[in-house]
Amino acid sequence: MAKDKKSKAPKKDKQTTNDSIAGIPSAASSVARIKARGSFIGFAFGGIIAHQAHCTWFGVGAWALASGIVCGLLAWWIGLILWEAAIPAESRARQREVYEEMQARLAARKQEAE
Repeated sequence: MAKDKKSKAPKKDKQTTNDSIAGIPSAASSVARIKARGSFIGFAFGGIIAHQAHCTWFGVGAWALASGIVCGLLAWWIGLILWEAAIPAESRARQREVYEEMQARLAARKQEAE
């Protein structure tokens, strides 16, 4: 009978921070919305261009799908880049708000103490 050797080292929990886009609900939904709109615009644009190029209906569909996928990926990538730039700014703004609120509370306590 062999014993199951399990490591007794504590498991490291993944530290959840709001430094990622997935941790911020507004950012995640915004990126998903940007991706959906980019995919739709790419699909429509690809279909129109393929139809004007006198492709068969199968060709129009194939070009529309391909351009929708490519434009969706590009839109997703651009959305990520934009939110990665916006997250630190939002974090600094929130820290500033918290700091000002704490300063206001401290001033109110000092006035009450006097």
